[in-house]
Amino acid sequence: MKKINTKELFSQMGKTIAQHIDTASRLLNESDDLLNTAPAPGKWSVVQVFEHLNSYGMYYLPAMEKAIAGKN
Repeated sequence: MKKINTKELFSQMGKTIAQHIDTASRLLNESDDLLNTAPAPGKWSVVQVFEHLNSYGMYYLPAMEKAIAGKN
């Protein structure tokens, strides 16, 4: 695997996180019905997508902290 420039990676992550926060803030103005309605059968609603991303973050962030601490 190619060596990754960590400063560049974390800088990009910061920008992405800021965009996610902005999007979430704008979505607060939308109705619950809109956010909970899937666009088509078998597709996820906006709320389902955010919940999925949030739940995986709760798994991966502690795993990364554990790896950094050397407690594999």
